[in-house]
Amino acid sequence: MGYPAFGPLAIRVDIMERVTERLTALAQSGPFEAPAELAEWLACSDDEVARVILACGYHHTEAGYVRPHQPRRRKRRRRRRRR
Repeated sequence: MGYPAFGPLAIRVDIMERVTERLTALAQSGPFEAPAELAEWLACSDDEVARVILACGYHHTEAGYVRPHQPRRRKRRRRRRRR
């Protein structure tokens, strides 16, 4: 794959894995602000980091970035076979 696009940047896959792991860990505690190290890892400005975070599916609220809730998947009911 090489360099897929995330927001305004094309980012190396291994770097993006590192970024998404960090964002996932931060999101587990609730709303968060973009950590400074992301700009260093991505070699970009804070504004571009914000756009990359949004491109990863996070939303920015007054409290910080939050991950949208995924709708719960309904379990498929098994049909009984008629004999």
